[in-house]
Amino acid sequence: MAQIRKKTLKSKDEKGKPNVSYEVRINRSGGGTFSKSFRDKESARKWANEIESKLDTRQLVNVKHERTLMEVVFAEFAAHYVSEKTGRPINGLEEGRLKILAHDFEGFAVGVVSHEMIKNYIKKMLDQEIPVAKREKVHPLYKGHIKRNYSPSTVRKLYYQLKKAMEWHARTNGYRLDERLFEKQPIPAAWGGARERRLQGDEEQRLYDAARHGYDYKEESVRIIGFALETGMRAQEILLMRWQDFKIESRTVNIPKEHVKTGTFRQVPLSKRAVAILQEQLSVKSAESKRVFWQWKDSNHLGHHFRRICHRAGIEDLVFHDLRHEATSRFFEKGKLRDREIMEITGHTQYSTFERYVQLRESSLVDKMD
Repeated sequence: MAQIRKKTLKSKDEKGKPNVSYEVRINRSGGGTFSKSFRDKESARKWANEIESKLDTRQLVNVKHERTLMEVVFAEFAAHYVSEKTGRPINGLEEGRLKILAHDFEGFAVGVVSHEMIKNYIKKMLDQEIPVAKREKVHPLYKGHIKRNYSPSTVRKLYYQLKKAMEWHARTNGYRLDERLFEKQPIPAAWGGARERRLQGDEEQRLYDAARHGYDYKEESVRIIGFALETGMRAQEILLMRWQDFKIESRTVNIPKEHVKTGTFRQVPLSKRAVAILQEQLSVKSAESKRVFWQWKDSNHLGHHFRRICHRAGIEDLVFHDLRHEATSRFFEKGKLRDREIMEITGHTQYSTFERYVQLRESSLVDKMD
């Protein structure tokens, strides 16, 4: 229960009488301590009722500073996350999602975000048409003028970006979020819109040829495409890979957990071709950067670069992440590795995501029959 204490101040009013203030103090076990002073008792009582109501409904829990939740708006919150987050580096895609969230929650304080608000946000985003940017000149590769809706996978990523950032902010500022905030939310399925695009015919060779006829990073582009097809690693994992992670004696690459989307360390065995690619990449090793493929700052930059290569090669509907799907499919088609071994190589954490590869395993077994 709130305690309101009357305090006599040293200052005096117009009539020469000492001024008074009313200090409110609220102590809750596990809920933190709140205090604030007011000129009149009515204002003090009103504020105390508001805070206690929020504590009772778990909208405000264990907060060091009231401003942390009740005044920090999302734009400031997102900027704080980008500038001060430690651990896994912020990439372009993650920063882009934070900008979308800051825009969509503009004007809302972190403390007023509720379970129902997040639920409605998910529903609205699934039905939302992506705003069309107005440009006087449109680049041949620019597709922003085409009307389309947010995909379920994009909405899912926005949801988890919101969850991760808010949980980080709570840890950083010493408070607990409402445990019901992200409970049983209608999140789109992880594989609801899974792509099935694979390389067809001579498309792989056309990619290499187009890369060599590009404007920059010609041979490096050939190498990073080949390395992705040999390892099945995610774009972010490849771009964050350092020379110290490459063990030539054991033909492996160690991927630290902070470089992995699932936060799990793994060791990727390398084919002879993958090792040869890394040895070739040594010829352009950077003195300033420890990264192997330092030419691209993040997966967003690489994605734009790969789109230009595809355009030059005359290849439609192919993104860099499709190379991971192609590599995984090839692991199954070779028939030399068990499912669990492939999961260890690619870093998939759920066996259910492998169901779409089963047919590839079956066809390879049939080929072995007399």
